[in-house]
Amino acid sequence: MARIAFCQENYEERQKIDPSNIRVISIELWGSPPERTTFIGILKNIGKFPIEKIKISLTLYDEEENIVDRRYEMIPSNLLVLYPNDRLPFKVDYEWSAPPFKSYKFEIKEVYSLDRKDEKYTRRWKPGDLELLWFHVEKGQAFGFKYYEIKGEIMNNGTAVVDDLYLRIYGFDESGKLAEVEVTAGGTPFQPVIGTIKPKDSAIFGAIIKEPITEIKSWKIETN
Repeated sequence: MARIAFCQENYEERQKIDPSNIRVISIELWGSPPERTTFIGILKNIGKFPIEKIKISLTLYDEEENIVDRRYEMIPSNLLVLYPNDRLPFKVDYEWSAPPFKSYKFEIKEVYSLDRKDEKYTRRWKPGDLELLWFHVEKGQAFGFKYYEIKGEIMNNGTAVVDDLYLRIYGFDESGKLAEVEVTAGGTPFQPVIGTIKPKDSAIFGAIIKEPITEIKSWKIETN
């Protein structure tokens, strides 16, 4: 996912539920104008329904508490379903620079649950069924851009087929501050997506973190 994209779709047909179903676990600010400015955080579904989309707002204020910028985003920007107790990392990235600001406010504005008729409304497998066997991270550079390439293997120890797996990847700096996030189906230009994992079978995954904010010292990978 690395950078979330604004979504123009109409979600009025979906069931709008109370925004309190989503909790902000953490949010970190990296950089400040005129540097690249990035907000990285983690949301959690603390409700009882699988969630399809979350509308958030990020408002920036100057020293006199005047609004200098406001952005609305729909997340996640892929086919991921956020089931109860699942966590979702996100990133709002001003790639060049945000307007000069003194403070900010992050809000959950709207939350839409998945349609009950959708086949993904009930997850057919348990997160505890999956085991991360190994992963390896390499740094690289191409066309003047730095990146991290992550490879690993997931084992399905359960009895159900896993066919909608998304990985949450977290990168931390030397102090332990959250510095990079990615939500991925496990594919890269060099590695196909995970796809289906049969019971007692495993699958290789890959992910690329482009243009990291800072040097990453440690990583954490979660399955949905």
